[in-house]
Amino acid sequence: MGFLTDKTGSLSMVRVSILTAVVGGIFLIGGAFAFFLDQESRKSPLMIEIPPGAVQNGEVAKGVAWRDVFYTVTGGEIEAIVTFYERKMLEHYANTPEQDEGERCVRFPLAGNFAEFEQGRSPLPFYYICMFDRSGLNSTQWTQVTIRPAIATDVNIDIENTIVITYEQRWQAN
Repeated sequence: MGFLTDKTGSLSMVRVSILTAVVGGIFLIGGAFAFFLDQESRKSPLMIEIPPGAVQNGEVAKGVAWRDVFYTVTGGEIEAIVTFYERKMLEHYANTPEQDEGERCVRFPLAGNFAEFEQGRSPLPFYYICMFDRSGLNSTQWTQVTIRPAIATDVNIDIENTIVITYEQRWQAN
């Protein structure tokens, strides 16, 4: 405390001001470093763990920092996969199962199948969407997970017993 007082023992406003400026400068530099580190962490896709038994079947670049990644699960139940992703959403958004306002996967349509659906043909009977978002100030980083049963237009897939999972991913370009 002696360095904050002058020769008479009184508090020196000049010295207090210098100390305040130095501490403020350290916080400012630390904040800028944390901001740029955070921005740098968003320059790659947001990777969400895939469910057990899922196999990657392809990837399509849709543009700079934008892609679709395709996975299939053979012999699984779609509800179990949706439950898996809802648990991942709880972890991602730091919610607990007791929080009703927590993020959830959304089913389209809410019940039954789409009116245009005919068994064994496309279009889709239904699908689920789960959104994982980590975007921030001046940055984009999200993965939208779409879960659906395989349909007739899917190539080289057993449509009776397969679930298709698509990760649409966007992130901050360099």
